[in-house]
Amino acid sequence: MNDSEAQPKVRQVMEDKGHVCFINSLPVRLRQRLWALRGLKAKEMLFEVDFYQQLHDLERNLTLRCSDLHERRKQIVLGNSEPTEEELSWHTFRNGDISSFQLDFCFSPNEYFSNSTLTKTYHMKNEFDSSSLLSFDGPEIISCTGCSIAWYKGRNVTVFLLHKKQKHRSRGTVRTVTKEFPNDSFFHFFNPPKVSLVEKTMDAENAMILAADFQIGQLFREEIVPKAVLYFTGEAIEYEENEDEDEPEESEDESESEYYEGAEYDDDEDVRVEEECEEDS
Repeated sequence: MNDSEAQPKVRQVMEDKGHVCFINSLPVRLRQRLWALRGLKAKEMLFEVDFYQQLHDLERNLTLRCSDLHERRKQIVLGNSEPTEEELSWHTFRNGDISSFQLDFCFSPNEYFSNSTLTKTYHMKNEFDSSSLLSFDGPEIISCTGCSIAWYKGRNVTVFLLHKKQKHRSRGTVRTVTKEFPNDSFFHFFNPPKVSLVEKTMDAENAMILAADFQIGQLFREEIVPKAVLYFTGEAIEYEENEDEDEPEESEDESESEYYEGAEYDDDEDVRVEEECEEDS
């Protein structure tokens, strides 16, 4: 498919989908920008088609390179041949390398921090351990690093301050104590848990945070950034909603039982702090 063939297809998609109402509501200049961005995305997809063709060729080449190994495996499985001394003496080994990709978040001047760009770097391992042959499924993210945010004084949205007055028991003097507590914020994304590539140990809570972080990083890399214009117009969201409708829904009883099962907790201290914060505000 050439460029002249791709553009009519893009226009047809815009006319057939419900998001056309949103696009038509935009000023002419923005509609022109969107049309140009969609055209660039269509051209990029032509390269993706070529990429998958080359990937298919690589897979065929890999199959040819492994054909002798597969035939040898077949003979051993069928019992037509016994393993040789060389085949019995293979040892545990590793191969591969560590690569990375970086996400850049660019910001206009604002009243919260002085950084113009915040970065998040993901480190990927492309190797297999022959002592665990089932563990390899292509490159995987093994760690990530964020960056320091230069917050302006009193504008750090990742924490909130609790000011509490304390009275001395004997002297009767009063002092104000300020405590800092973590606050829910997107910007924690740039301060992920640290991973030791040597010890490879981590508590369960941080392990869950990091696993979710890796999924978010892959989502940014493979979906959101390449298809940004489609998320802006709403096409990507419409597509995802249609996919969700096709999936079987979990019954209400099952979802509630899973949610409340073993849900015992004691957070009186947290409740007290939140109530005090509301009173101070």
